[in-house]
Amino acid sequence: MTDFAEHRAEFNDPFEEQYPKDPFGNSDKYEVIRRAVSNAKCPVFKVYDRDLKEEFAIKVFSKRRVIEHGWRSIEQTNEEARILRKLNHPLIVNFINSWQHRRRLYLAMEYLPGGELFDLWKILNSFSTSLIRFFTAQIALALDYLRSQWVVYRDLKMENMLFDSEGYLKLIDFGASKELKKHPLARTYTICGTLAYAAPEMLSGGGYDYAVDWWALGVFCYAIAYGNYPIHPVEDYREMRILIDKKIYRMPDGVPRDLAQVIEQLLNKNPRRRAVGVETLNNLDFFHGKIDFEAVERKKYDARAFFTKDDIFKLPNSHLRQWVLSASPDMRPSRGSFPQMTSERRYRTSSRVLLRQPNMLSSCDIGYGSPNRSRNPLQESTIRDSVFRFTRQASATNLYSSPVIGSPHLSRSIDPVMPSVMAPYRRLSHMVDGSTSTTRPSDYVIRPNEDREERRYKKLPNGWSENQGAREDDDVRTAEVQPPKVVIVWDKNDPNLRRKSRLAAQQNI
Repeated sequence: MTDFAEHRAEFNDPFEEQYPKDPFGNSDKYEVIRRAVSNAKCPVFKVYDRDLKEEFAIKVFSKRRVIEHGWRSIEQTNEEARILRKLNHPLIVNFINSWQHRRRLYLAMEYLPGGELFDLWKILNSFSTSLIRFFTAQIALALDYLRSQWVVYRDLKMENMLFDSEGYLKLIDFGASKELKKHPLARTYTICGTLAYAAPEMLSGGGYDYAVDWWALGVFCYAIAYGNYPIHPVEDYREMRILIDKKIYRMPDGVPRDLAQVIEQLLNKNPRRRAVGVETLNNLDFFHGKIDFEAVERKKYDARAFFTKDDIFKLPNSHLRQWVLSASPDMRPSRGSFPQMTSERRYRTSSRVLLRQPNMLSSCDIGYGSPNRSRNPLQESTIRDSVFRFTRQASATNLYSSPVIGSPHLSRSIDPVMPSVMAPYRRLSHMVDGSTSTTRPSDYVIRPNEDREERRYKKLPNGWSENQGAREDDDVRTAEVQPPKVVIVWDKNDPNLRRKSRLAAQQNI
């Protein structure tokens, strides 16, 4: 009994530091209003705090799924809460609280009612110069603050930019972020984020720093200016790297020269020559003397004033159009609240993370095979947001028939979802795991190429072999084939049992 108690005392909860136990009943004081975001990894719920009389957003993690993805997933889940806890900026979502229960982790954040910038982009397709300047200034200020806090965001995209009630953007979802060591030469090596926004130095597999976020800002500027991405993402990140190397960014005719200069400097393939920082952008003609970055950071501008007649003309007859028109000098309204957009989400991108393993990826392809996979090309052209592991498979055909994690058709079966019929308000602690699928996130693997016999990974009776200790770096590991273990079945009635066991121990069997 004493040994058991000591064993329990030695056990440490890997989440307890960032997600403490819930002694004050946080889950009971929140009432679930609705599911705000559906995600293959974890859902986000809009909740009502009965004590503070306010609405918040709560991100829910399943402990089982986080642990199944391995220690890297545990570290990244803790890293997200750790980073959000230390950040305090008007253009970044506010952290409220984090706690845990027996089966789930909870991350409470500020609720942003305005919806995603992606929805507005799909309505307008391209923005006016004033809106581009306004939106780019906000994201640049947020990235500059993250750089001052030694944080690499690594997942900049329009789906992670939400409008607050005043029409200003805020960055959300720090699940792929990384806090670097406080050293000017600090680097990280994880290939993560979204292929459409991935920087060339990240795709090359070498170390990178904050400059990857400013490359993504250049892709963002290009997209909102021209209505599409500079390079349409492909399925393989190595092919995407080749396309970026061959690409020569020439701005279309009729584009303002000052805007083209911003995009060209942000999309510089050399990270040392890339425009990084608000001070650098403020010296460019596109921003200098035309917008006050300090006023943007303090939210002194009325966001409606940046919508031009062309923008308003492309808006549908909706609450958003009425909200923008209310800022015209003829109507002279009081400062209103930014309405939530409800447009259809088409061609959404999804963030993925793949821990780079050089000896493995040089001869492996990412298994995306699915008979009914999404028709969204960007959904199929991104890197997975969890660690690809070599795990148990029923047969080799599962590598080609299993759907990709994160596909829309799969999220209904493995997400921890709320019951389809429930009261408008429900205690957060009453949420149940609605998973009915026998497929686990860790069951999806990278399949080797069949033409590289010397690099093929063999399947053992107890699963795929994997070498866990290749390097001390947090972001790089090398997978190697392990020889199968010899299992000896001993006969208890054998008179030479003791001698055989001693010989087996000497031979490390």
